[in-house]
Amino acid sequence: METQQDVIKNFMRSLDNTGLGGREAMNEAIKNCCGVESIQAAIDIMVSDCQSVGNAESFLQNRCGITLYNDDTGAITGSDAGGATVKTSQSIIPENGDFDPNFYDNSFGAYGLTFQLVGYPDTDDYYNHYYSTDVSSLTDSQRLIWQALYSWWGKESLYLIAQSYGDNFGFDAGSSATVKNIHVGFGYDNSGSLATTSTWTSDNNVTDLDLRINTYYYGDINNTDPNGSANNNASAGYLDRVIAHELTHAVMAANINNFYLLPSFIQEGMAELTHGIDDWRTSTLLELAGDASKLSSALNVDNYSYADTYAYAGGYMFLRYLAKQESDAANSAAMNIQPVENNMWFAEENNFVSADNLSEIVENNFSAVSFDKIENNNFENLSAENNFVTYTE
Repeated sequence: METQQDVIKNFMRSLDNTGLGGREAMNEAIKNCCGVESIQAAIDIMVSDCQSVGNAESFLQNRCGITLYNDDTGAITGSDAGGATVKTSQSIIPENGDFDPNFYDNSFGAYGLTFQLVGYPDTDDYYNHYYSTDVSSLTDSQRLIWQALYSWWGKESLYLIAQSYGDNFGFDAGSSATVKNIHVGFGYDNSGSLATTSTWTSDNNVTDLDLRINTYYYGDINNTDPNGSANNNASAGYLDRVIAHELTHAVMAANINNFYLLPSFIQEGMAELTHGIDDWRTSTLLELAGDASKLSSALNVDNYSYADTYAYAGGYMFLRYLAKQESDAANSAAMNIQPVENNMWFAEENNFVSADNLSEIVENNFSAVSFDKIENNNFENLSAENNFVTYTE
């Protein structure tokens, strides 16, 4: 039996093992995981299916397996994706063990990754982008975040990522990670980014990872909430989930050659899939599921440098759709079924309909990408919650 999580693991394994980059890597991963010839063909099938269903909640529920308004966040390890356990907003990152308020070291290790506390200059200097600092120089909230990262969030996020995408998808000895340390520091700006993961590369391999947490949103952390809510900005959500999102970027960047050339909706969608976003981006999910043209624009295979809230939600929807449709097809007793209720997903020897036959069932007339300005008036529209930025030397 192929589970939805198996589908995503196969997809990620192909990206991890490939020597290709960008669209070619995506085409190979889609073909290896599901049999369709290209990433664009898979997108076209999904968009046509969305248009055929014509109802947002029905498309999300029946085609993507996304159930809104229940307790599960939609994480790939949760019950909505076929897992055994409901993963809630509070349980998706479990705070196991005691919090250590006496931890004042400047570094620690978890699952093969070393976290190193650093400071960042007020303005980016790409050649001297951080400097040494120590815990005693941090504010009370910054110190609490660093200690929570040590006590819970770092190791639990990395464990969740390995559970989600495969045991070797991390920084342990069995991984293909090209770098095994990450600099952690704090910034302050009202850009809409809750946190930012940055990479430095050489010969298409990542050599440096930075994680910058934005204290504009988390400058007054709730010291009674282990999930990391902020007293000064409740709409920012739990910081432990933001950390899981960011570390997904770090794991992918360290393990996948040319990661920065993957489409933005895959970069962000996979990071959202780790912790689930059904509760965080509900209105955007409904908006995209109710507008096939807008969904098509969100899934732009040629955009790898910028992501708005549609790319985050659209990428998550695409991966959930991919997982459910291929899992359902692979587990169907009738291997040559016809489309059910206009579903464009075929189970032909466990494969998608071939790209050669796609023109017979899909009209390839979709709107061009159009990204709107994001307003920072609520969490749903934070312009790049955990925006991934790549600096290439």
